[in-house]
Amino acid sequence: MNLTCYLEQNAARTPDRIGLYFKDRSWTYAEVEATINRLANGLRGLGVQQADRIGVMLPNWPEFHFSSHAAWKLGAIEVPINTMYRQEELVYILRNAEAAAVIAFPEAAETIHAAWDQLPDLKAIVVVGGEAPAGTVPFDQILADSAPTCQAPDLHPNDLAVIAYTSGTTGFPKGAMLSHYNLTLSLQLFQQYMDFTDADNILQCLPIFHSNASMNGIILAWYLGSSAILLERIESRELAETVKRTRPAYFSCVPTVLYDILQMPEDVQVDFSSVRYIVFGAAPTPPALRRSMEERFGLKMVQAYGMSEGPVHLALDPLDRDVKPEAVGIPLAHLAVKIVDDDDNTLPVGEVGEICAGPRTTGPYAGTFKPMVGYWKNPQATEEALRSGYFHTGDLGKLDEDGFLYVVDRKKDMIIRGGNNIFPAELERVLLTDPRVDEAYVVGVPHERLGDVPKAFIVLKAGAEAHEEEFKELIAARLAKYKRLEYAEFVERASLPRNALGKVLKRELAARERERRHRP
Repeated sequence: MNLTCYLEQNAARTPDRIGLYFKDRSWTYAEVEATINRLANGLRGLGVQQADRIGVMLPNWPEFHFSSHAAWKLGAIEVPINTMYRQEELVYILRNAEAAAVIAFPEAAETIHAAWDQLPDLKAIVVVGGEAPAGTVPFDQILADSAPTCQAPDLHPNDLAVIAYTSGTTGFPKGAMLSHYNLTLSLQLFQQYMDFTDADNILQCLPIFHSNASMNGIILAWYLGSSAILLERIESRELAETVKRTRPAYFSCVPTVLYDILQMPEDVQVDFSSVRYIVFGAAPTPPALRRSMEERFGLKMVQAYGMSEGPVHLALDPLDRDVKPEAVGIPLAHLAVKIVDDDDNTLPVGEVGEICAGPRTTGPYAGTFKPMVGYWKNPQATEEALRSGYFHTGDLGKLDEDGFLYVVDRKKDMIIRGGNNIFPAELERVLLTDPRVDEAYVVGVPHERLGDVPKAFIVLKAGAEAHEEEFKELIAARLAKYKRLEYAEFVERASLPRNALGKVLKRELAARERERRHRP
């Protein structure tokens, strides 16, 4: 088993079919396959071996998926990295993954090159576009110098394909290990559920470094043997123009962009007549937004619930019956969802507890579901997440009598800003590096367009003085742009709500903010 074998098969079956559109360029399946083979051979020449980790830090460029498939051609493991990460986050991931190589855009390559002495396992930095710093290797040079044929190894189903780093509640990312079996099964089930064929063009517009978005985009198209369309950035006008020009059958999106599309001026022609489905999720979505999209464009909006560890989808809206807008869909056919209390006892229908997913024990899909293999080099977190044979999502939810799943609260304190996950602990850890700060607590507060944005409650040390802009700048300098601090409020220690053990009740802080801003 190997994820890239589907691309190999389609390149052999329909070599002249367009496999990828990007801006004003296109690649046939034969050209895509040859490019990937050249890159794989070049990486092997740089010392990359089977089971090595290859970091990929690229925006929505074709080279991202060329790199992913080149890794699998070698039996290596892709480590996608958020392009908005700063040095601290980037170096942590590469060091933790023990990456043997990294493929990056020029600015990121410079950052990595400057920190190379902190990365003892790193053998090569490959640079895509622009000037390559001394000691690094230009991507185009690898393609020019390498052979266009390379046979992918037949791997064990449990061999790793991807390590997807997710924001960690401790403030440090955790690497979710996803096998070739995990991701292949996800592709098969999603294709069957949505009834896609090789005649359906697939548009990739979400950031490609998100493993779920990537699986539902170009990897899905190459699995089907259809044409993939890659959008460099997710901007409403460009999205509308691309859909009109390329006529995809489906794309995944976040509510923020759909909101922007509905607000576009009347002089912009929005033609979504080719689109059968838009899959959305990753942020709270007003039912009115969904209705407006369906009524205006005559398509079907499909709510999705999932996460990297799942992997990909755990629940989707049914396509053959009415949906419930407050729900996130129904669990997929290959898995069983249960709701448990704090002692892992299964709760009855309608009661709120932690959402857990495990294999079905009967029927055609019995025993097929497997969540992530675990968290890379983190046995404690793995045991916590996969205990009792179920994947524990950390989300609170409930099931109703019709089998619909509802998410009542997100993973502990997680903030979802425009579809991007932010864990307050990441920001709090940075704020506490300022010697004037005694305590810092970050919560999500409502934002009409983005869903939620971070606000910090800061207790300064006695006699210290500060301005909120200083802490906004501190976060901006250390963390990714989407994690920027929107508000900071200086408070007295005694004003913070605490439990009997003295722990600050951040949910109460968040509830106060929501009440103050009049959002339920």
